[in-house]
Amino acid sequence: MDKHIEKIKAHLKEIENLKQGLQLFSEDEEEHISLLAKIQHQFDLISDESMEGFKELTLHIRNTGQKRIQRGIDQLPHAIKESVSEDIKDMKRAGELFD
Repeated sequence: MDKHIEKIKAHLKEIENLKQGLQLFSEDEEEHISLLAKIQHQFDLISDESMEGFKELTLHIRNTGQKRIQRGIDQLPHAIKESVSEDIKDMKRAGELFD
């Protein structure tokens, strides 16, 4: 995730640099349009980087959830055994009451 943040920061810095160029070339329409297109491209790169970060985090969330589910499944036989043992003990106690 940090690498995505750093790349986004670098693109934002590049946008700031290009904005300064806009002020310098405000009279030259062709250069002005070229700089605007470069700024637009930086925003496009930011959106791509954001999407990659989003996908990475989604995968991490999914893997964490799967681990949690697997732990629950692994504990299930033990929990069932405990529950059945308690039920058997309760039935034996109830049976002793009627003897």
